[in-house]
Amino acid sequence: MAAEQPESHQLSTTSQLSATSSNGILQAKLARRKLQQDVELLSNRVERLRQEERKAKQKVVETRLRGQEISALQKRNEQASTAKALAKRMEEDQRTREIQQARTTRFTSAPACAAHARAGCARPASGPCSPPTAR
Repeated sequence: MAAEQPESHQLSTTSQLSATSSNGILQAKLARRKLQQDVELLSNRVERLRQEERKAKQKVVETRLRGQEISALQKRNEQASTAKALAKRMEEDQRTREIQQARTTRFTSAPACAAHARAGCARPASGPCSPPTAR
């Protein structure tokens, strides 16, 4: 009976089928484990990217605020400079007025007539001029 297969051959075929199916289950387990690892890696990567995005947005906000601070400082410095220039100008104008007033006072306190001036009289004029008396 050549058509009959020996019993040992049947056992070997059954063990091969069993090994094949357990090998398939093992492969499926390994594939599922690999897939879970990939999902976890991708999830971690997405979280790191989100953290980087939050940090980048925070830096943008900080930079914007710093720019506003710098603008405010520049404006304050410009105002201080303008105020200082104005104060200097006012001081110069005051000095000019004082000098002009001193010149005017000097000219008005001069002797009343040329005769007094030639005689060296330093007396301010207080009324009509009388010729200086000879000494």
